[in-house]
Amino acid sequence: MSFDIFLRCLRNGEEAPIPRKMFDAIFGPHDTYPQSRENDPGYMVVDYPDGSGGAIYSDYEDGKDATGMMFNHCGGPSFWADLYELADRSRSIIFWPSKDSFYLYTNETVPKEIPKSTFEGGGRLIKNGFDIVAEIEKS
Repeated sequence: MSFDIFLRCLRNGEEAPIPRKMFDAIFGPHDTYPQSRENDPGYMVVDYPDGSGGAIYSDYEDGKDATGMMFNHCGGPSFWADLYELADRSRSIIFWPSKDSFYLYTNETVPKEIPKSTFEGGGRLIKNGFDIVAEIEKS
C-alpha cells in the first residue's frame, strides 16, 4: 500500500512510549539495512520471505523510545501480522487518514485511553493482521 498508516501509543490521552526493544524484537529480524540505523535510528525497511514488507518511520532516537510511527509502501500477510503484534503488545492504536476518522485497537482496555474528541468514528476492535487489511479495504 502506498498511503500512510500510523501507530500511536496513548495512556490517559497522552503519548506513551513504545519500547525500542519491543519494536526491534518484532520488526528487527526483517530489517533489510540494519547499518542505516546508525545514521537514522528512526527509519527501517523490512522485507519478509513471503514478499511482505514496508518502510517504517519513527521518532526513535538513541536512548529514547518512540511514541508512534508511520508505515508506508507496506503490505503482505507477515507485515500485517507484525503490525498487529506491535499494536497488541504496546496497546497502541492503528489509524490512517479516512473520511470518518476512526482507529483500530487490539485490546478492550485501549479505547478508555483515547480522548473521545480525537476520532469522530470511534474505535474498531481487530483480532489479527487480516482485520487491518479488511478495515483498509472498507475505508
